[in-house]
Amino acid sequence: MKNNKGITLIALVITIIVLLILAGITIAMLTGENGILTNATKSKAYNELGAAKDKVALTVSEAITDYFNHIYVKGSSQSDTTQGSGNYDSTNVQTAAKTAVSGMTTGTDLPAGVTFSQTVQSNGDFTLSYGDYSVTGHIGADGALTWDAIQP
Repeated sequence: MKNNKGITLIALVITIIVLLILAGITIAMLTGENGILTNATKSKAYNELGAAKDKVALTVSEAITDYFNHIYVKGSSQSDTTQGSGNYDSTNVQTAAKTAVSGMTTGTDLPAGVTFSQTVQSNGDFTLSYGDYSVTGHIGADGALTWDAIQP
């Protein structure tokens, strides 16, 4: 009887089939609707828009604080120690917040890649975008900031 060394053709074909199945599963996990690459892109967009939302919220808070500081604490300049007028007007609060947000720029005030797709509208609405994702913010009449869900 011969002493054959090596693998049979059947073993080789089965090995190749198993490797092709594993490659197909790997490619499907990397790409596709719920793939790793798609989820990584989505996560980066959510992270960048979340950072931008935080910066906008901080800017709105600072604008409202400055407005109230001017109205209730000081006069027209920081060196003026006289009492403010105390005349609160919610329209002016919204205007202060809208002005502060309108002045924000990408790369300086907002994370790189996040842009305004439009300026702050008269009703206080504005949109931040990052790639294919966007989120709409609303500055209310009293200066309150609210957000819609992030949309692809």
